[in-house]
Amino acid sequence: MTTKGADKTTKKPTPSASPDGWGFIIDLRKVRGKRATARIDIEQPKTSTMSKMSGSSKSHAYQSIPYELHIEVSKAPLQPLKPLQPLKPQLKKTTSIKSQEQPPPKSRPRNFTFSFTPPKKITYHSGDLRHPIKTLQKWFTSMKVRFSFKGQFRAFGYNIKLHFALLALLVALIVPAMGKVSIALDLKDSLLATGATALGNIQLAKQSLSDIDFSSAQLDFDAAYQNFVSASDKVQSLGTITLGILEAVPGVSGTVNSGKALLELGERLTTIGRLMSESAQMFAENSPLEQAQTRQSHGFTATIRTFQDNLALVRDELAAARSLYAQIDPTMLPSSTREQFAQLGDVLPALTQTADEAGYYLTFARYFLGETASKKYLLVFQNNSEIRATGGFIGTYGILDLDRGIVKNLLVDGVYNIDGQLAVDVKPPRPLQKITAGWSFHDSNWFFDFPSSAREMMWFYEKTGATSGTVDGVIAITPALTESLLAITGPIPLPQYDVTLNADNFIDLTQQEVEQNYDKGLNRPKQILTDLTTELMTRMKSFTPDEWRAVFDALVRSLQEKQILVYLSDPGLQSFILRQGWGGGVLKADRDYLAVVNSNINGYKTDRVVEQSIQHNAVIDADGQVTVTLTIHRDHNGGDSPYPWYNKVNADYMRVYVPLGSRLIDARGHTIESYQPRKEYASGYQAGPFADDPLVSSIESNQIVDPFTGTDIFEEAGKTVFGNWVYVSPGKEVTVVYTYVLPFRVNPDRGSRNYSLLVQKQPGARSGAFRGVIEYPVALNSAYVYPETLQSQSDSSDSNALVYNDELNRDLLYGTTFTELPL
Repeated sequence: MTTKGADKTTKKPTPSASPDGWGFIIDLRKVRGKRATARIDIEQPKTSTMSKMSGSSKSHAYQSIPYELHIEVSKAPLQPLKPLQPLKPQLKKTTSIKSQEQPPPKSRPRNFTFSFTPPKKITYHSGDLRHPIKTLQKWFTSMKVRFSFKGQFRAFGYNIKLHFALLALLVALIVPAMGKVSIALDLKDSLLATGATALGNIQLAKQSLSDIDFSSAQLDFDAAYQNFVSASDKVQSLGTITLGILEAVPGVSGTVNSGKALLELGERLTTIGRLMSESAQMFAENSPLEQAQTRQSHGFTATIRTFQDNLALVRDELAAARSLYAQIDPTMLPSSTREQFAQLGDVLPALTQTADEAGYYLTFARYFLGETASKKYLLVFQNNSEIRATGGFIGTYGILDLDRGIVKNLLVDGVYNIDGQLAVDVKPPRPLQKITAGWSFHDSNWFFDFPSSAREMMWFYEKTGATSGTVDGVIAITPALTESLLAITGPIPLPQYDVTLNADNFIDLTQQEVEQNYDKGLNRPKQILTDLTTELMTRMKSFTPDEWRAVFDALVRSLQEKQILVYLSDPGLQSFILRQGWGGGVLKADRDYLAVVNSNINGYKTDRVVEQSIQHNAVIDADGQVTVTLTIHRDHNGGDSPYPWYNKVNADYMRVYVPLGSRLIDARGHTIESYQPRKEYASGYQAGPFADDPLVSSIESNQIVDPFTGTDIFEEAGKTVFGNWVYVSPGKEVTVVYTYVLPFRVNPDRGSRNYSLLVQKQPGARSGAFRGVIEYPVALNSAYVYPETLQSQSDSSDSNALVYNDELNRDLLYGTTFTELPL
């Protein structure tokens, strides 16, 4: 509708705050060269009453609310509207129009106000937002307006008829928009159907991701995205003016705003899914094995960089999604979906954290794989059937060359092939002097702290004169990973050795080949491992998605159980490794600490048939002193094995790491041996042809032997260490018991309230039973325990006890906080 002297509106209605209701402003083009605005406010008088009808929980409440409509036309900038006094309903069936002018008629007025009061209260159903709108629409279209005045009255330089024409224009703009409300609400069923289809697409995408079918997941996310966009287009088709009005209507605004936010949230989430599935598909198509096979040159790290770019977009989408989630009123959703919507509120922050962490992992991977400079890593294959401090005896080593994520070279060889080339003589640690006069690469993993042992390995490797030169780090692997891979591939025949290897016989058959059946002429006992590695890599090139998922699970499990350890010479990369718990470093502990470390010295491969269990009893007395009784039980199950190396005596140099400053009281069950080196070394580490190792020298220079128990006592890696020889024959068992006092007390009245124990698992060690007991006086109250499996158990009237049972297949932590009981 148009009016003489006024153009159509050009801006959508702008919601305007009103003290007791709602309103909006419409900007008119010009009225005879002067810009004018019209302001419409519908107010709820403060004297309105509300009532609710009683009924069942499924019935709806009703509200009866009187409204007033105020229309103001002004050529001056509008100021905030003051609350208008409610006009009393007229007795006539029609509503009167009163015109007022301020200042008096002699002055040209700047404002002209029409005030309308509907003849009756507007009643609407609170469960159906169409009712108030339809009532207003009906009132607008049926209302008759009558007015009268004497003389010619002008405002803005025009007569009153022009202003009434402006009023008619404003009403004409409002009524059609309100008519679209019914259309908007009729879209509900259509939008719900579209949303259900989109959710179905997301469920299909989720299943595709679970099946590692990234291509299908991408298509499903695309379909879901298109459904959400279609739903948003249907809402936008109502027009900006209509949406602006609806966003300002009490009761309706929540639905409109929540609906718009919910649709945009769906778009954001499906965009996230699409980006991630695209990245996963890209990884599948550009894996290092695939690139090595097709001789691609751009490198796997380029794929990682692209993934990081996508991940940055994902983080932006997640931030927007969290903002949209906060704008949605869950009460506007169907009751069947509210629980899922609440769960989404927990998932979005977790996804954001995961995306942030993934960024760190990908950055690490790029540098680790040699994006900026090629990398060379020393691989050490530790046989945990012959246990050593960091996992097992080093019988085989390898060199891995990486360039931008592509394997350029992989060498696997027996350790003695380079040990014979060692150009220096080094005096070994005292326990190793029992079997060797000089220290070399295959015994270099002596220290429980893996970074310390890794540095020794790198030094010895480089002193062999190896042509590969300096390495960038060490990766230590036990056979557990190979057993896991064989469980995935199934049996692998190696006809040249007349064997078929699988997860169950891998250790025994390769051991037999290495120890007995190898070609003595070629003298390459480790060749079977090289051939097996080649065959495994060939099989992995054709792995299915399920098999790759199993490989990933095996890698994660091996890292958690310390069957794989990593040391990197780059300080930044090494810091990342240690934070992830992959570095095998000796951990710091706030209170009590324990690590039982076994080193098989000339005990053959018997650790595969030896079972070990540990019990740790910490007794807190009335003065807060903590005395620990540590019981270590070892059971040899060999003796009748067809493989002779399992039927030997297990010879173990056992080291027990406890808090620094702990005081030994007693030790029993071990074997006392005198120090008898195989070679007469010159006095002092610096004298004679054998070089000094600085770390060994610093440890042994302060070592003492307890005169009563024959226990070696020294400090290493920030801990006090008790060392003894422990032997167990086939079919026999042995129990070693240590008693010692901790260097701290537990006194709640003096601020020392906590007792906790960190148990660090030895890398490569088989899982064994662990039992921990905390005994404390009845005067103390255990106010908090961790974990929940730490259970209370009273053994006597003099003390209470907490008991913890678990498998030592990872690091363990448990403890309690005490308070004093009132007298």
